[in-house]
Amino acid sequence: MSLTPLAAFIGYLFYFSGHVIFTVIVVPVYFVLAPFPGLRHRFIHGIFRWYVYFLSRVYLPFLGVYRVRELSGLERARSAGPAVYVVNHRSRMDGPLMLSAVPDSAVIIKAAYGRNVLYSGFVKYMDFISVEAGSLSSLTTAVQRAQ
Repeated sequence: MSLTPLAAFIGYLFYFSGHVIFTVIVVPVYFVLAPFPGLRHRFIHGIFRWYVYFLSRVYLPFLGVYRVRELSGLERARSAGPAVYVVNHRSRMDGPLMLSAVPDSAVIIKAAYGRNVLYSGFVKYMDFISVEAGSLSSLTTAVQRAQ
């Protein structure tokens, strides 16, 4: 899918605006909440959740980058209690789509992503559970945290 010039302009405008808003509002609030680590964690967690929802359900579909054709079975699964959702990695968007579709979900990821400088803050404040490949003790810890 190719973007129209108007959609590309709007996309960059929102992208730039988001960075300004983040810098002007979120960063100072983060520092103001420093004496209250639990509240700060919940604040950043909420901002990241909102960002993932906005990005995957509003922003990218509006630009025509992709379209969600179907999300089925989630209502029944939510009412059934705790569940495990497996995302089959057809693209890099399936994780954010699941986070936006299942709000109270936990995510298990490769430990390497948690060590990546670009993702480490996101992984920390979204409470992702990292697993070291080939480590049975890491898997055991991940299962205990997910419960």
